[in-house]
Amino acid sequence: MPDQPLLRSRIGRNIDSTAARHQSKLRVRGKGILTYGMSTQESAVKDRWLQVVRCTGSDRTTFLQGQLTQDVQRLDEATPALPAACCDPKGRVIATITLVWLPDEILMLVHHELAQPLIEHLSRYRLRANVQFEVAQDFAVAPTLARHTGHEIALWRKEENGWRIGVMHEQIVAAEDADQHSGIDESRWRKLRLVAGVLDLPSASSAQFTAHMLNLDKIGAISFNKGCYTGQEIVARTEHRGTVKRRARLLRLVDRTPKAVDAGQSITIDGRKVGTVVVAADATIAAVCGEITHADRLKLDDGRSVSFID
Repeated sequence: MPDQPLLRSRIGRNIDSTAARHQSKLRVRGKGILTYGMSTQESAVKDRWLQVVRCTGSDRTTFLQGQLTQDVQRLDEATPALPAACCDPKGRVIATITLVWLPDEILMLVHHELAQPLIEHLSRYRLRANVQFEVAQDFAVAPTLARHTGHEIALWRKEENGWRIGVMHEQIVAAEDADQHSGIDESRWRKLRLVAGVLDLPSASSAQFTAHMLNLDKIGAISFNKGCYTGQEIVARTEHRGTVKRRARLLRLVDRTPKAVDAGQSITIDGRKVGTVVVAADATIAAVCGEITHADRLKLDDGRSVSFID
């Protein structure tokens, strides 16, 4: 690649090239995929919060269109990543998903506890469709150094000489040497996703909440213009006729202790349950609650105090 002070994203935004130091390793693949750097560190791609489920077969787009809340037909080279969810027939969210488009397959990024359950759920609807699912062992999700809106996608892909990392998003602003990604604080990345409204459901929260309770309508994870999909009737009825009395709110743990906050724990006011923890990242908590205010003395069911975040 010839020397250049700036790279440009697919929508023309400047990418401030801290990657200029590594341009011998950097190249642009497609319109929305920036690929750079190689790493031979196996530890760089291990034990990630999200796992990658691969969907292949000639019917993959049509099949997922009938199962997910997102308009899967929007995925292409110009729109390589979209948020989505998979619901049960009662409209409860089984898994929150980030969809990633590749020329011959669609990747689904889900909480590592739900990768296999998601495959089993989707397989029950497969019938004669030409579609296959597997946990992708040659892909891994990595925290990204891009400006974070919660939807940046950084993927390691295993190649012959190591792992190559690529970032897919319209707002990529920086690229670093691949080996530096092994040192990124994953807990901070998870917190940023929560603050951005991206809730990566663990197994304890699966099939417990509707799409609106998880604010999926607020982050563009639901298409209200596409055809039918599993759970669509409940989702559409809530959007057009219902009132959402409980939604995910951000809370902060006041009492900093080594003990983790677990999905499924109750949020209480004076011993009265007012919410349920969906997912937590250190002291940052996403919980589905009714009406709460800054004046409320909120506690977890184990007595630890939490505060409401705007």
